Amino acid sequence: MNKSKASLLIALIFLITSCAESEPPVEVFYDDVTNEQMFINIKNNDLDEVKRFVEINRKYLNIKDENGYTPLMLSALYNQPETARYLLENPGTFVNFKENYNATALCVASIWGNTDVSEILIEYGADPTTPCFNPAAPIENACRANLSEEILSQYKEIAEFYDIEYDEGKIQEGRDKCLDFFEQQRLNS
Repeated sequence: MNKSKASLLIALIFLITSCAESEPPVEVFYDDVTNEQMFINIKNNDLDEVKRFVEINRKYLNIKDENGYTPLMLSALYNQPETARYLLENPGTFVNFKENYNATALCVASIWGNTDVSEILIEYGADPTTPCFNPAAPIENACRANLSEEILSQYKEIAEFYDIEYDEGKIQEGRDKCLDFFEQQRLNS
């Protein structure tokens, strides 16, 4: 094999590898009621139905909603460790994918104080140094940031959209829990 063919082959392998690392999920067609039902199954914590959907078609592992949340991110948001573990046990589930606002499942679980899910995500390769929201800030820094009106309004929007409780005190408690969790992770390493 001559040098130009070898160089082309190396470039092609690099391109394929770099594309694979970006973890793009399957696009959601919003008029597809089965995609919507998968999200409802997760919201209702119906693991049996989540399993059934994945058995029917593995695309449900990585579909995304209009905010870019995947089933894994929703299990992180709703604090569903069993669902998160099931999804992660399936090869092909994108653990470090970022939603529309640059958050991963680990970021979502952490900023809401859902450390049971955070622990499972880290066990399956979630990267706590991945920037969360602010492109330069890892998850721990996102939890440490002051709760400005802008940040609280983002929490409120997410809470309203996903029909979860919005309580500033619990949000701060969750962020403190996140910081304690990452401190414990450092001590255990």
